Amino acid sequence: MARLYYAGACTEGSLDGRPALGLLLDQGEGAGDEAMKRTYHCLKCQSVLNPNVKIVMVVAQGPNRGLALFSPQPGNYSIIYADHLCLRQGELTEFFCPVCGADLTSTASPNLARLGVQLGDGTQGWVDFSRWFGEQATYYVFGDQVRSYGENAQLYSSLNFFGEGLNREE
Repeated sequence: MARLYYAGACTEGSLDGRPALGLLLDQGEGAGDEAMKRTYHCLKCQSVLNPNVKIVMVVAQGPNRGLALFSPQPGNYSIIYADHLCLRQGELTEFFCPVCGADLTSTASPNLARLGVQLGDGTQGWVDFSRWFGEQATYYVFGDQVRSYGENAQLYSSLNFFGEGLNREE
């Protein structure tokens, strides 16, 4: 049985359509065919982290560590994770690549994590998102454009997301 995160408590159950307050990895505007063609990857080993529908990462809060599945759809904040992993709202969460174990902390801020993203047309960029569980702040960077999402996006609006090479090991 998986756990779902709801407003500061762990609840056993299955996905039932209720929104959870958690980390958001969105795909930008719309949920059409183009949005479904986005591929998320580790910037160190280049492994694809969404081989199917969900984005797979290792998450940790203190001694609690395990796999978590994240929805790439905008506005869907649900997270699926194992019974033993109880993530708490307001706590700093670490993110790791499930393939190479790389720490996914962003170089733009220690409060953000980073994944590479490739659009269906081959355009490459990255997505930074808050490491504070429950804080909804997500930033897509493509070329010289940053698109922010989430009710807490203004918290990091002054960060410089530019000047970093896309293929740089982190």
